[in-house]
Amino acid sequence: MAIRAKARQSSSRRGTPTLAGRSTRSRPTRADRPAQRAIERHTVTRKTSTFTPPKAPGNGINSYAKALRFLNSLSDFERLRIVRYNTTNFDLDRMRLLLKKLGNPQDHFRCVHVAGTKGKGSTCAMIASMLQASGYKTGLYSSPHLVDIRERMCVNGDMISHAEFVRLVRVIEPIVLRMKPTPSYFDVLTALAFKYFADHKVELAVVETGLGGRLDSTNVIKPEVTAITSISKDHMAQLGSTLSRIAEEKAGIFKHGIPAISVVQDPDAEAVLRRVAEKVGAPFDVTGKSIELKLVDTWTFSPDGAPKQMKTYFDTGSLMTQLGVAAPAMAGAGIS
Repeated sequence: MAIRAKARQSSSRRGTPTLAGRSTRSRPTRADRPAQRAIERHTVTRKTSTFTPPKAPGNGINSYAKALRFLNSLSDFERLRIVRYNTTNFDLDRMRLLLKKLGNPQDHFRCVHVAGTKGKGSTCAMIASMLQASGYKTGLYSSPHLVDIRERMCVNGDMISHAEFVRLVRVIEPIVLRMKPTPSYFDVLTALAFKYFADHKVELAVVETGLGGRLDSTNVIKPEVTAITSISKDHMAQLGSTLSRIAEEKAGIFKHGIPAISVVQDPDAEAVLRRVAEKVGAPFDVTGKSIELKLVDTWTFSPDGAPKQMKTYFDTGSLMTQLGVAAPAMAGAGIS
């Protein structure tokens, strides 16, 4: 027994000596672990970090694809089957604020404003053609596009270039991202067109409304003349179920002291147009009634080179007269 006790004592002496400064505290037991975890949770760990300035929104548009991607991220009422027609979705104050942040480009050119159900795109194209043929640098804003979004904004018949389109989207993107509520797809495209026309110093721009007229994004301009093409039942969920209600929305583009011209309409629709024009103080005329139509004979040639006479109806009291422009006799005519 004495030998075994001595062996254990010597064995303990041969063990590794404890280093100075090293803790001899034993590991916490199972009962101590909850208290240890509580201490660790309340221990504040200080970390050093370098300041990173906040990244400004936008300015990431450096290609045509990215420009389209940004535009497609906005609310596009053209693609929605059901749209609530109210001042929240169609907010002209929002549109005016957007244009103000761009320097109010719509105030830097004269313009013609066209609304209607059928034929407004063709009417805009013909007016733009007449103005260009008369020597004016002319802008054309129309919608929707058929193939290329750049069709919506043209100067003297030429679409905006890819590079110019990207540049304008790059300018407007940070403005749009900071605005609350965010402008819609059509708001932004309309603002882009006005900025494009102002930058290129167009003398006259022809502007087509998108939906209706009263709450349309384009209804922030001060036109030289307004025009209403044929009115029929369309977009009834937004504009109304009768021609009278639809006509009243279209007539929302009429402004005090600015001539308003319409084609011959359904009697109910025409009565509404006259009433709204009188209410706002806009001189109102109807082609074929208060505006005279003359028949002009012009010669054209068939594809095989043979001369062929074509009769064209030329409107002598048209928009061109209101603008003080002497239009070519062939321009803007209905052909029979």
